[in-house]
Amino acid sequence: MKRKLIATGVIATLTVTQGYSIHTINTYKTELDKTVKINYNLEENVNTLNLNVAKLQDELKDEITTTKKLNEDLDSKNDKIKKQESQISKLEKKLKTAKEKEESPRKLNMTVTAYVDNCLGCTGVSASGVDLRGITEYNGYKIIAADKNVLPMFSIVKIKLNNTEFEAIVLDRGGAIKGQIIDYLVGSYDEAVRFGKQKATVTIIREGKG
Repeated sequence: MKRKLIATGVIATLTVTQGYSIHTINTYKTELDKTVKINYNLEENVNTLNLNVAKLQDELKDEITTTKKLNEDLDSKNDKIKKQESQISKLEKKLKTAKEKEESPRKLNMTVTAYVDNCLGCTGVSASGVDLRGITEYNGYKIIAADKNVLPMFSIVKIKLNNTEFEAIVLDRGGAIKGQIIDYLVGSYDEAVRFGKQKATVTIIREGKG
């Protein structure tokens, strides 16, 4: 409105002071009105563009915020994955160690003595219930007595002495057989005396009945 009043004032001034014709004045007036309208439209367009730019800026800020949050979540998940991978690696190492121990036979350094089935106070029937009278082997294994806290009943072991080695099965216990001591069943008292007491490396083939 202000621009229109100014334009009208200019036309009036031109009419009074310069003596322009009405046609010329109307032409100027028309051109001025067009210019005013164009300027008004331009301002409207600029305002619209500014609003659109502001809206796009707000949307961009929201996207940046969302992207930042997603990156933070991703970093957090990556950290968790790394921790889990580290824990899995540790567990795999423990499992490997346990498997190696399981596969590697257990060895004991023990003392071996000898006894007979008809010793003083002996009935000839072992603690396992097997009658040992008249035998020194059971299912192809030599027979031994051992501490239940060291070797469970029916365990199978390999006994390595200074000049021989053999496999034996635990079928008996004994009052004096405690800790790292094995009593080896032989056929006679003289053989037991000759055997005496020897150091041996005992490799466990099977613990208990398996």
